[in-house]
Amino acid sequence: MLLRKLSYKEAKLSSRAKDNPKQERKSRHKLYEIASVIADYSWKKIGKKVLFRFEVSPNWLNTTLEKAALGFLWRPTCLAYKTISGKPLEQVIDEYGPVVLLNNSHDIYFDFPLNLYIEFDEQQHFNQFRASTLEHYPALGPKGKWRFDLDEYVQYCKKYIAKPGLSGFQKLKSRDPLFLPMGNGVMQDNRHRQRAFRDMLKDYLGILNSNGVLRIPFNIVSKRTANFSKTDLGKIINYIEKKKLMNDLVE
Repeated sequence: MLLRKLSYKEAKLSSRAKDNPKQERKSRHKLYEIASVIADYSWKKIGKKVLFRFEVSPNWLNTTLEKAALGFLWRPTCLAYKTISGKPLEQVIDEYGPVVLLNNSHDIYFDFPLNLYIEFDEQQHFNQFRASTLEHYPALGPKGKWRFDLDEYVQYCKKYIAKPGLSGFQKLKSRDPLFLPMGNGVMQDNRHRQRAFRDMLKDYLGILNSNGVLRIPFNIVSKRTANFSKTDLGKIINYIEKKKLMNDLVE
């Protein structure tokens, strides 16, 4: 891997951050504290330092949406898509051609020996469309485990209704053949639908290509989304332990 030389501006910022702890915290990823506390937890359990990165976009996550990529999870993918769009997935692909998933990334990635992805789910990840996709998560048996509480997530989703509108939060800015707009001036919700579907695909593809995706709901830290306290971080580790979300990786 080639290392890019820092620009003058970047080098200056880096130098300031080292001299100024507040500047260093400000320049960190907003989920740095969560990644750090999970790394410490893993180190205490397995006695090995685990490196982590943010906004990781593996090739298998940005792939062509097809049976070859999803294997035994292709059928539930098709069922979930029809539930939230009203259309057969294979019909849409036949009509518009191969659909390539783009601009997908995971919040945090923990390198080997964990080989684990983390998603911190804020309110926009809980709604009626996400609840519909969660109905299509099959039992995995020896093929792996879903690293979040499915039933709990369904209950969280029932608390929030994603309403249609005309803002960028509700409608997609770029064209996605899977979730086309409903016409000019019409209230849209295709961004909500797309997010729910892609969250499911992250979980599905994560199971097939890694040790899975561990999801942390923002509800357990009083709906805070940044600037986490020691109490918040303790709640996250307690949640992981109570739900046994990493027990097979660290024990």
